Amino acid sequence: MPSAFYGDAFHIKRVIVNFLSNAVKYTNEGFVTLGFSWKEERDRVLLCISVQDTGIGIDPGDVERLFESFTRAEGPSHRVIEGSGLGLAIAKELSDLMGGTIHVESKVGYGSTFTLEVPQIVVDPAPVGQWETQQVSITLEGASFVAPAARVLIVDDNKENLEVTKTLLKESLVQVDTALSGRQCLALAERHSYDLILMDYMMPELDGLDTLRLLRQRGVNTPVVALTANILPGTKETLLEAGFAAFLGKPVLWNQLQQVMLELLPRELVKSKPKRTYVDTKLEAELQQKLQPYGVSVTEGLKYVNGDVEQYRALSGIFCEHSDESRTEIAELLAAGDFENLTYVIHSLQSKALAVGAMELSNQAAAMEAHLRRGDTQYALEAMSLLMFTWDRVITGLREVGLCPGC
Repeated sequence: MPSAFYGDAFHIKRVIVNFLSNAVKYTNEGFVTLGFSWKEERDRVLLCISVQDTGIGIDPGDVERLFESFTRAEGPSHRVIEGSGLGLAIAKELSDLMGGTIHVESKVGYGSTFTLEVPQIVVDPAPVGQWETQQVSITLEGASFVAPAARVLIVDDNKENLEVTKTLLKESLVQVDTALSGRQCLALAERHSYDLILMDYMMPELDGLDTLRLLRQRGVNTPVVALTANILPGTKETLLEAGFAAFLGKPVLWNQLQQVMLELLPRELVKSKPKRTYVDTKLEAELQQKLQPYGVSVTEGLKYVNGDVEQYRALSGIFCEHSDESRTEIAELLAAGDFENLTYVIHSLQSKALAVGAMELSNQAAAMEAHLRRGDTQYALEAMSLLMFTWDRVITGLREVGLCPGC
């Protein structure tokens, strides 16, 4: 493909952005692909730009009417999406004015491909060649804070979750205490004055709601933030109505945790500071390629730590370090037929796996938890071996790339 064309870049861009916008709007799952090519046709050169999606597709009878002003495909699946279709009419008009054409290929249920072919003058015929990224690292500039005089209590029935949250809080320099149960939380909160409590919502014996109620009955008015992997509709509203000051889903995103702390900690204890995160995009790509066969998405894991590879490395180390202990606990609970407590452990695994990008393991844990909550213990007995196999594969992958302690 030639290195440079001469044409109406601004309006070509408008057409393509319109195609991309529609592709995303009508694609609930799968992918959207932007492609470029060129061809020589008689005495002119055509730049060809295509947008392919795996969306709901278009009925052949509707394709011809797509580019009419204020027209939209009339299938039932299209009616749930707002938009008049005016954008496609404008795209067609711009294409005509540039001497170009628009082609549409589509099949209902399989997706669509929109292609713009527009005449261009070749300015530099030298081939573009193999594209390679030149940016191997970037530094993200942001804002953070320190609060060395602030005292925070983290409550969770899982030791690994406590360590993960402590790791996220490390750079803020807050003083951290931990509690492994609602009972421990009550005892510590009565003995010490805390500025903030971060509490797991789903715990055995005393859950987050019961613990919060008892705290208030005993005169402890510290703001309490609920942490939970349970993101069913209505969960947030239930927790806020019960008196929690805020709600954070698990795995906790550092940016969201930081925002909540800035809102709830006493202002006189907080000092703002600039935050610079070094993002090694080359290393991220290498880790992604190496870990993908093991069911780990580094990209997914990095989003919870704002792209900080060192933070991700620390969380991966914690995940590996506690895996044997967690697996032993699961085996013992399964052998004892203690499915109630097994549910809590599997629930915790769902978010812990997600935090390191182990998507398949997290999804399997979520499915097992759902079955256990319905009383379908047979599913847990049959599916456990697959869960353990997937877990083994994740640990093997993290060890292979040196993200586990002692590797």
